[in-house]
Amino acid sequence: DPGWTPLLTRVLAALAARSTALSSGAFKTLHGDLHPNNVLVSTDHPSSLPGFIDMDSLRCGPAALELGGWLADAAYRTSLAGHSSESAWPACEAFLQGYEAQGGAASRAEALAWGAAVFLG
Repeated sequence: DPGWTPLLTRVLAALAARSTALSSGAFKTLHGDLHPNNVLVSTDHPSSLPGFIDMDSLRCGPAALELGGWLADAAYRTSLAGHSSESAWPACEAFLQGYEAQGGAASRAEALAWGAAVFLG
């Protein structure tokens, strides 16, 4: 729909202006398709580390891509369930804090926004 062109042009320009945010973060091993359905948690041993499945998209890149994608997925799933996407934020904050507590570097908000945009694109 050509009517979307002005809005999409502004969105792309804003993302491009902040694209250096991704390159400023450390590169990590990325799952490539990280979402809750690809994480296995033991119900017998809830304190054990989670396991991951569907590793065929494994690659190296900025951690903010994976983290932003997780945040976007949480907001999307929350919206599909009929709740406001903002209601997912406490769980998203806990996820980011857990990532940092396990040794992952904190990502800047601009980089997380880019990661979310890539996931939603």
